[in-house]
Amino acid sequence: MITMKVLLTGNVAYLTTKWIRQTFSDCRVILLGETNLHSDPENGITVVSSKKNYKAVFEAYGFDVVILFSNSLTFRSEEQGEIERLHAMLDACRKNHPVKLLYLTGLSLDNAAQHEIDDAAIRMCLHMAGDAVQLQVVRSPYLYSGTVRRGWFYRLFESLDRRSHFHFEEAAGQPICFLAMDDLSELIRRMLEDWPQANGTLDVPECFDHTFRDLSKGLAELNASWSFSFEENAPISLPAPDDRKLRRQYGWFPRYSVLDDLPGLYEEYRRARPLKQSLVETLRQLIARHRKWLLLIELLVAVVLTVLCGHLSQWQVQFGLIDYRLLLIVLMGTMHGMNMGILAATAASVLLLFSYHRQGLGWLTLFYEPSNWIVFIAYYTIGAVCGYVRLLHTDKIRFTTEENERLKEKLSFAQSMLQ
Repeated sequence: MITMKVLLTGNVAYLTTKWIRQTFSDCRVILLGETNLHSDPENGITVVSSKKNYKAVFEAYGFDVVILFSNSLTFRSEEQGEIERLHAMLDACRKNHPVKLLYLTGLSLDNAAQHEIDDAAIRMCLHMAGDAVQLQVVRSPYLYSGTVRRGWFYRLFESLDRRSHFHFEEAAGQPICFLAMDDLSELIRRMLEDWPQANGTLDVPECFDHTFRDLSKGLAELNASWSFSFEENAPISLPAPDDRKLRRQYGWFPRYSVLDDLPGLYEEYRRARPLKQSLVETLRQLIARHRKWLLLIELLVAVVLTVLCGHLSQWQVQFGLIDYRLLLIVLMGTMHGMNMGILAATAASVLLLFSYHRQGLGWLTLFYEPSNWIVFIAYYTIGAVCGYVRLLHTDKIRFTTEENERLKEKLSFAQSMLQ
């Protein structure tokens, strides 16, 4: 028995192992894109690194069916690069025909500019496909999930948990257009069983006539403390009326309403949201976000400690032999690289200038006597050398890490080929 090979790519974050097996039973499925799934040989699922290009993946596997999920399937998506990815996919399909290509794109009711981009992408698809690719374009309502962090419902629940209020950017009477993953699964199965002979487009209808006001009421039933507001002056965009093409051709229509799924969505979100962070993890993230300012604060504190150590040890002979300014330069350069080494050398030079001034050495004497420059030159040289050693060590670690990642990708690719 010949197993059909299916490539799922693009905006695949909504896909789960259960959904894939439900939709593509007895198929070999390769997943290419940003996803939390992992390769599952028992279920016939192979996850390929998102860094792989379409040409390499097609040469390695060869596909019967390709399904490209558009970024516009996510409500209020800010992802870019749709046209470039679609062009690369069409080019790969044309060079490896015959291939059935299903392009799932959104309605883009939330963004007029995005709607124009989607229309241009569809026209490009139909033009490039020609007779070489069996292409079907499906305009679908937005997908939804309680576990996809880039998804609109995850961000909605996250905002409600933090502030107990959410402001919709839409008018209260704006229709909501969302499609359940189970409905999409059924549509894809029926299309694969009866693929149209000619290339064309299909529109998934919005059958429930729900609005954002209805959505806010459904959310309020989950938690009475939640409140909502709307953009009253926002224009209302209506989806296209049902042309009943899908009903006549496949006997299919959406059965599941997003309002009925709200309790399940919120439970999914509660299970998927990260646990409360520990104090150590919070501090680590704070340091990562404000690293530059913290380094400057660390340098100022180190300068103050250098001055205090020099003042307290001036009457101790054994400690008086230590150049604390030089120690400051070595520590900062070795720990934080060349930039901090040079800054520390500058701070040490300023401290040395004030020290000379307290000893009665004039600025002119200091400037016109070249032998006095030696210490300053040494400070900057040591700061640069220590910083360079640190950068060299950091680059070596980064190169080793990247090489390790490349070897892991090669191993994963070889294993998937072997499977």
